[in-house]
Amino acid sequence: MPDDARHLEAVVREMAEAQTADQIMKHWASEVAWFDISAENLHGYDAVHAEFDRQFGKLVECGADFLELDCHVSGDVGFVRSVQRFWAQTKTGDRHDMTTRQTDCFLRRDGKWTLVHQHISLPQA
Repeated sequence: MPDDARHLEAVVREMAEAQTADQIMKHWASEVAWFDISAENLHGYDAVHAEFDRQFGKLVECGADFLELDCHVSGDVGFVRSVQRFWAQTKTGDRHDMTTRQTDCFLRRDGKWTLVHQHISLPQA
């Protein structure tokens, strides 16, 4: 696997381990578009960061196991597609488990990869 693809897969794995908005958004672009299952479609780093702060504020911890993960890079564009088993433990004691599909779209600018679009959905049961 080429170095760029390995790097982008590592970034997506790092995001899955995040426990704060700052951690998950370490590689996100200022103009990011975010289509999540639990929020309206959000645009811009600050709007998404605020939503992550809200979501992480309800949790004790969370994580994901990758069921599928692949990456495609062409020039300065990279896409990472994954299926993840996401889990979260809330501060109220509830535990949530779900399988999600995620597509992460990256652009390389000045030698640095940044996430410009993330789309998360739930597979049909």
